[in-house]
Amino acid sequence: MISNTLSHHENSCLSGTVGPFMPGLKIAQVSTTDMAMRVLLMDQIKSLQQQGHEVIAVCGSGPWIENLRREGIPVEVVEMARELSPLRDFVSFCALVRCFRKYRFDVIHTHTPKAGLLGPIAAKVARVPVVVHTIHGLLFHDRMPAWKRWLFWLPEKITAAFSDFLLSQSSEDLAVATRSGLCSARKIKYLGNGIDVAKFSSCHSNGSRHSTRMEMGISDTDIVIGSVGRLVYEKGFAELFAAAVELVEKHKSWKFVIIGPKEDDQRDGAVPESQIQALLRTGSVFFLNWREDVARWYAAMDIFVLPSHREGVPRACMEAAAMELPVIATDIRGCREVVKYNETGILVPIKDSEGLVAAIENLALDKARRTELGRKGRCHILKNFDQELVLERLRDFYAQIQLNLLMNKRWLCEHRLALMWRTGLDLAYRQRSAIGRYIKRLLDVSATTTALILLAPLFLLIAIIIRWTMGSPILLRQPRLGYNCRPFVLVKFRTMSDDHDGCGNLLPDNLRLTAIGRLIRRFSLDELPQLWNVLKGEMSLVGPRPLFLKYLDLYTPEQKRRHEVKPGITGWAQISGRNALSWEEKFDLDLWYVDHGSLFLDGRILLNTFWQVFKGTGISREGHVTTPEFTGSQKKHNGAAKQLKLSI
Repeated sequence: MISNTLSHHENSCLSGTVGPFMPGLKIAQVSTTDMAMRVLLMDQIKSLQQQGHEVIAVCGSGPWIENLRREGIPVEVVEMARELSPLRDFVSFCALVRCFRKYRFDVIHTHTPKAGLLGPIAAKVARVPVVVHTIHGLLFHDRMPAWKRWLFWLPEKITAAFSDFLLSQSSEDLAVATRSGLCSARKIKYLGNGIDVAKFSSCHSNGSRHSTRMEMGISDTDIVIGSVGRLVYEKGFAELFAAAVELVEKHKSWKFVIIGPKEDDQRDGAVPESQIQALLRTGSVFFLNWREDVARWYAAMDIFVLPSHREGVPRACMEAAAMELPVIATDIRGCREVVKYNETGILVPIKDSEGLVAAIENLALDKARRTELGRKGRCHILKNFDQELVLERLRDFYAQIQLNLLMNKRWLCEHRLALMWRTGLDLAYRQRSAIGRYIKRLLDVSATTTALILLAPLFLLIAIIIRWTMGSPILLRQPRLGYNCRPFVLVKFRTMSDDHDGCGNLLPDNLRLTAIGRLIRRFSLDELPQLWNVLKGEMSLVGPRPLFLKYLDLYTPEQKRRHEVKPGITGWAQISGRNALSWEEKFDLDLWYVDHGSLFLDGRILLNTFWQVFKGTGISREGHVTTPEFTGSQKKHNGAAKQLKLSI
């Protein structure tokens, strides 16, 4: 497990290739199918191999396995079912765990939904140091009903929880992932998607256009509308076939060419053979199965269509646009990044066959517009979707992982004796991993439940005293900022009266703080009801203190990181000076805790908290009875002004 960030010095040390002082990583690239490994990942694997890493492909069996091995990529076969199948999924999970333990990988990098669900969990069980998942397109979208959206959000959340890093091919997916609570902004990074722009170029099409059309019996004057994708209805083939049937009746010289493999194993989503045969009988619709020379077939087309229901960043649209074809796609995430409406192509509503017919007719009857859209489309692809840009980002990402792992190994070797008494529990907890969060939550619930039972008489006594001396209410409820800046209601014992001046305004805090309230604050007894917030999961025993909602807009971007962990009743800042510290000092200490939190550190903070409460230091800043209001940092926050480090 590694940290999600590197220091400036660490970044400056990154090397473009693996040197003798930086041994290559052992990486597993995991996907559900061999086709995904061949079509989507082979170039990435080869790029990592060239950097000196040992990369093994882990996927289900299929016709592409031997092709991958001929390309110099070792393959470990682990069968994984695409559809939900609890028994088969459990067998696949166990096989993944055995595979990961056998090879002792440094990094597990998963792709596709099922591999992304089983792989990260299996990696944690096998104690793989780093788990990465690439999002090739989120399963949920805004058009789903709330219950269905949650149902598809849940497996993505599980994947995110058990992964150390997420890479997104789509910038839209990156924004949706953070906005929907899938993960924090620091956990997910933009990778992008790209193609070999030299391979997919219209300059290679002049000689092949005529010969390719002749193979299918299509004349040079016919209009050819093409589509590339797996033959499943999720790719929008129901709408495309409906449009094709209507258009070939009206325009005898228009032809449809469909390139893509059949998916017989997807029982509910695969295009049936009967429908394919019916379309073939029209004489105007051609099915070519999978083609290695797909660039030659793009050259034979006049228009490219992809009416898909869900995409990451569609490679077929990129390839077609690079070949200077105008592209018609659905107005969904991913497609919108590749196709710029009325600039490089046309976007149509999802599942709208009539809109698809209109868009195809519009372009088929306007050659000048097709040419203009195609020209701009290639420029867009060259600028934003060149495969080399993606491979460069991937190599840099793995160089960071490589350096972090190397530094962690050296640190562990230097401190091995001091760490022997710390359990693996602490190491998992330390990195804020999914397992670490579960352990912390378990300890929070156990300790809080015990404390609430043991302290019940004290709660009752304090409540009676407050009610007798100050009246109702006994508890003070305040909206505060919690984990990921989500608001919650914090509960405290009341320590101030509600006295007002003659104009109806509350008196200053120093006049409203009662003698009993001062005593309660002296021993921090006013914080005890927050044990209920901990039990509800809104807070933890240890973490940065929760602040008012109005402070959110005053944070610097660095200060806002304090909300990447749950707020706590006590914390690193509380035992290091409490309210006697300036706001900047407290924020620096909070951020240090966010980056270095561990079971050992939490235990030390809790023990020191009792000592600080006994001493009664730092309850308030000099000249104030309560904490002064935060009005924003006066200077740029550097996030590291007061990093008090633990000696091991």
